[in-house]
Amino acid sequence: MSTELWPVQCPRCRTKITKQTGWHVHHRVWRTLGGTDKVSNLELLHPVCHGQLHARAGRVMLPPISE
Repeated sequence: MSTELWPVQCPRCRTKITKQTGWHVHHRVWRTLGGTDKVSNLELLHPVCHGQLHARAGRVMLPPISE
């Protein structure tokens, strides 16, 4: 098993995650549903893939609107 951190592949779109693409840490079992911060419950996703995943689930947390 390789211990290299790079390259990492996004499990949603199957393309490389790089410093240029950026990444988000996603909880496979969401913390709100009892998920933990253990490595086994985390995965790296592209920011867009992460947003799409949560949008499909109807649970995107939007920032408050600044006035």
